[in-house]
Amino acid sequence: MPAKPKLLSLVFLLIILNSKAFGQATFFKPNAIKDSISISESLITANKIHPILLDSSGSLRGKWVAGKVMYSPDGLLKATQLIGDHNFYTTTIEYIYHQKVFKQDLNYKSDFSNYPLTKIYRLPGKDPAYLFLLSEREALPNYEHDPVTDFLKITAFPNEAEFKHIQKITNVALVLSMNKDSLSEVAFPPTSDDDDDNQLGEPQSTEDTVRKDSSQSLGFISDVKQSRKYPKPFLKYDTLTHTLNFLDIYYKTNVAGEVESVDFLRVHSGSFDYKDSLFVLTKDTFYYHPSLETRKLFARKNYKAGKFIIKTEAFENYHDYGEAGIFPELEIKYKIGNQTLTTINNAEFDEKDKDLKPDYKLQNNSALILLLTDETNGHRSGMCGAATSSDSDFWLINSISKPPQKLFSFSYSTCYSNVTYSFIRNGKKVTGSLYIDTESEEGNKYLENSYWKNNSTYVFLISNPDATFSRNFYLHFNSSNKKIPVTLTAGKLYETKR
Repeated sequence: MPAKPKLLSLVFLLIILNSKAFGQATFFKPNAIKDSISISESLITANKIHPILLDSSGSLRGKWVAGKVMYSPDGLLKATQLIGDHNFYTTTIEYIYHQKVFKQDLNYKSDFSNYPLTKIYRLPGKDPAYLFLLSEREALPNYEHDPVTDFLKITAFPNEAEFKHIQKITNVALVLSMNKDSLSEVAFPPTSDDDDDNQLGEPQSTEDTVRKDSSQSLGFISDVKQSRKYPKPFLKYDTLTHTLNFLDIYYKTNVAGEVESVDFLRVHSGSFDYKDSLFVLTKDTFYYHPSLETRKLFARKNYKAGKFIIKTEAFENYHDYGEAGIFPELEIKYKIGNQTLTTINNAEFDEKDKDLKPDYKLQNNSALILLLTDETNGHRSGMCGAATSSDSDFWLINSISKPPQKLFSFSYSTCYSNVTYSFIRNGKKVTGSLYIDTESEEGNKYLENSYWKNNSTYVFLISNPDATFSRNFYLHFNSSNKKIPVTLTAGKLYETKR
């Protein structure tokens, strides 16, 4: 019968290959034919013994469809990983120890059943220990790709062409060392937390972007910014220095899970040195790219006010407010002669408004009174946390060579209704709040309007919530009077006509 010789020949070939691989060999060596046969046998076995269950009842099953074989540099370890429907993975390793071949199923380790294996390194030391790198890539929505093809060609270090199609990338590293006759996992040490809130005096964040679950591995999911000016995430092992370097990049999200800013990526960078059978954390840092401290010129203009030239420059930068997000900040500098005054606006400003002209009035004696205001917001949760505060100062400029004199300050916010003020009279500080009925009145009142009546009088209009009663306050300036340069006068209470 012609079928029997063929069958006997195939059996004899498998016996020879099997004896070379496991019986006499002291090293594993890559061999395309043997690897192909090994993968075919593994697929048949896995589909029979370890089927992919797609539901709890086991009625829906997937299929193992392809596989790959990877070797350690010392030739003492071989890993076979299979891919199935819906990106299921199963991994088995074979290793030679004391001239014997041992087999170990790694499916109980979640990393080997969730991510494609990309690289194996032998770590230094007398006892066998191996570093495994795994990686999974999430393609951009408009990129059509085949999971099996990607699995077979995926490498530990994507090139520039591959990065163009990646939206997210997961990198994982774990260490297995010899313990008697089996390989056991060695835990990575923890890295620092991404403690952005600490600078704001809030409770420390407990989230570590480099995760370590029950598998004790090192791993992170990075966003990929499709731009050359942004760095690319990586997880690389240097065989000369025995150092594992990582760079994790991700978009920061606020409490609602929304991305804070697509322009600034959070970077977590660090390295581990392999010493005495363990990886030790040697570098660990967080920063933004591009840096939030990088200032951008917003506008620059000069204004003539009587005998004074007011040189103005505005710079835009950004500040991290923790879970609330990243917000722009406008810093305006007013230079008059040798003196510079500065205002800050981190609440809200028009990106298109380049008019930097300050609010000022020339006095009869040619002195200059300048009204400058800081608009600030904490950008936190709650009415008061998200309130905008306005802090204003009237400055007197008599000479370009003399320091400016603060004449009067007033503040209010969207959190509380009081308009508070302070100024110096006869060398003593005077404080108070603008009122409607009596100075001791408690309750809501707000600044409905404020304006210059003339070059030496500024008017505050204070109303109650129902806007039924109002009172004006008149701030008079007398720049020639050094002891009492300002006086505050309350107008009469009147019923507001609507």
